[in-house]
Amino acid sequence: MDSLNLLLLTPTIIPILGAVLILCGTVRSWLWPRLVAVVAGLLTLSSTALIFQLGRNGTVLELNLLQVVDYGLSFRPSFLGSTLALLVAGLWVLATLFAASYLQHTHSPRRFFSFFLLSMSGCLGVFLAADYFTLFVFFEFMTFTAYPLVVHAENDHARRAGDIYLYMSVAGGLVLLFGVLLLVWTTGTAEITPQLHVLLERGVNPYAVALMFVVGFGLKMGLVPLHIWLPYTYTSAPAPATAMLSGAMNKTGVYGLVTFLTITLAGNSATLASAAARVQENLGLVLMVVGLATMLIGGYLALIQNNIKRLLAYSSVSQMGYILLAVASVMYLTKEGGLAHTAAVYHAFNHALFSTALFLLAGVIYLAAGSLHLERLGGLARFLPFTAITTLIAALSVLGLPGFAGFGSKTLIHKALVAAAEHGASPWLLLAEKLFVVGSAITAAYFIKLYLGVFFGQFKGERLRSRHEGWLSRGVLTLLSVSMLLVGAFPGAVMRFFSLAAEGTLVNTAYLAKKLPTINFWTAYAYGGVFWPFVIGAGLYILAKYSGLFGWRYPKWLSIEGVIFRPAYQAFLIFCCRYATKADGGICDVYDRGGTISGRLLRRVKRFDDLIDEGYDAVGHGTTQLVEQARQLDQGVGKMYKVAGQRAQAVAQTMSALDASVSVGYAKAGEAALRVTEGLTELEQYAEEGATQAAVIITSREALAPRVSEDTAFNLQNVTIGSLIVAVLLLILLAILYIFGGQVL
Repeated sequence: MDSLNLLLLTPTIIPILGAVLILCGTVRSWLWPRLVAVVAGLLTLSSTALIFQLGRNGTVLELNLLQVVDYGLSFRPSFLGSTLALLVAGLWVLATLFAASYLQHTHSPRRFFSFFLLSMSGCLGVFLAADYFTLFVFFEFMTFTAYPLVVHAENDHARRAGDIYLYMSVAGGLVLLFGVLLLVWTTGTAEITPQLHVLLERGVNPYAVALMFVVGFGLKMGLVPLHIWLPYTYTSAPAPATAMLSGAMNKTGVYGLVTFLTITLAGNSATLASAAARVQENLGLVLMVVGLATMLIGGYLALIQNNIKRLLAYSSVSQMGYILLAVASVMYLTKEGGLAHTAAVYHAFNHALFSTALFLLAGVIYLAAGSLHLERLGGLARFLPFTAITTLIAALSVLGLPGFAGFGSKTLIHKALVAAAEHGASPWLLLAEKLFVVGSAITAAYFIKLYLGVFFGQFKGERLRSRHEGWLSRGVLTLLSVSMLLVGAFPGAVMRFFSLAAEGTLVNTAYLAKKLPTINFWTAYAYGGVFWPFVIGAGLYILAKYSGLFGWRYPKWLSIEGVIFRPAYQAFLIFCCRYATKADGGICDVYDRGGTISGRLLRRVKRFDDLIDEGYDAVGHGTTQLVEQARQLDQGVGKMYKVAGQRAQAVAQTMSALDASVSVGYAKAGEAALRVTEGLTELEQYAEEGATQAAVIITSREALAPRVSEDTAFNLQNVTIGSLIVAVLLLILLAILYIFGGQVL
């Protein structure tokens, strides 16, 4: 593992270590949690800036940790991810500095700053994730660690807001998890890569997968109709927490949605190009409708609010509609949607700046006036001129007037809608472009209402708590204001910078590179695109004010909460109370009866088990005795083997001695037989010589005595010396054979 890759852990580890240090530290000074939070934030910002710079220099950073069943925590920041991480880290440091002053007299600072840092860790982990598994883990970690920030006030309103936030977030997280699991089950991977062709090849409905991801990420963005948690949450949390909920945390939803739609749902198969393009265009049309509804409904709800935070909450909803319109244009234009992709990222960046500034300014107003209701404010420009100026800069940035942050991004969104209308040649898409102008006019109307209601006229409250913002708050708001002015002054450079985020998406970057030089923000057409909505918005404000629209409250049944969520909630309760209760009672009865039957069965099983145990005991006892007898038998056999061995040894020794004696007898017999053989050989020679001599004598006698007796009877005259010698030799030979032949045998 390259040690440089370990740098990817620092943006998530440092805030966690800071939170642990705050919670577990023994220092009881009021400065301790603030100091640790600021230092941890600055270190995190430094490490995030280094990661961003390394990525800009072409260094690829990748880190895999805690691999379990082929999945673990994987980090590989993209250009968009590292850019948003750097932006969020910077905004978090500013919000922490603001909180150090804002929460000076509040309770539980340790809890607030520790969970503030933990939320930062989760948020940055989302932007640095290499796959959807890691993204989901940090997405949910951020959700749960932000809950203590929502309920920090510990009153009834905060607890209710916390409940709604938690229920909605958990539901959205579960839907997102189902989408991730379906994607992994279909494609075999959780990595952020083009997968639309795999979904189409394997027959999985890409619209179902897209719905789960849009709901999961769209709930965090606050898209209509998933926005109902925002006004409760944003009004209950302290200003620094609200600034990060709106300016930073909801960008995780934007990042996830843009990444899924433009990368995962990008097709890279030539054979399925037409089918993939059809899916992308259809999704673009549906998302455009959702984006228009979010923009218009959010703007209208902001227009009728009298609480600053609620107004800004619905304004944030409306601005998410603008971003979704740009993303929808990317999907509809596909390869030609490079400008729309740039516009979406650009406006998300701008919204992070002016949303953070506006909610921090709401905190300044609350500290000064003690209220956020417009009917209790007014005339604060005389007491808080710096706040009035910075609020004006932020408001004009939201409106997108030339020279302010929102000008470039809103101009690009408008151009993207025009391009979509020309591409599809549809009157409905042309209507979307007109409704965009209406939405901008509504934005102008509610910000005119906000600014005039807070800073002009007479102060309607009881008394001002403070007449100055504090040097730390001024420093933070100054940095934000300067940032918005710089972004507004150089829209072309910012546009070219954010166009780099289109690399690796479904858009054609070569087409985008040719298109960028043709964009000129400083034209009469561009000025008219923001001037006329502002004029219409001013007229709408006047009309609403004098027609009583601001005081009108729509009936509950007309609200999305009343039409969708509350009936669904009541239906759920009815189902639980009527049917689920009966089902639960029936299940309990089944459990009770099953328990009785099981008890009886278990008693019988126990008796049977006891019998088996007794059998085991008897068998064991018998086996023991058998083994003992076998042991005794074995010992007797061993002794017998020993005695038999001794006797066999004695027999063997006797046989050995006998064998030795036999061997000696065999040797002696052999020697005697050899001597006999030699004697017989000599005797045979003597016999042959005697026979020869006898023959000679007989022959000589026959010659001397020609007459031979004819009588064959025994006659002593026939006995000669030679025949007697032969007979004696034969007798001697027979005696020798008799004597020595018996010993040999």
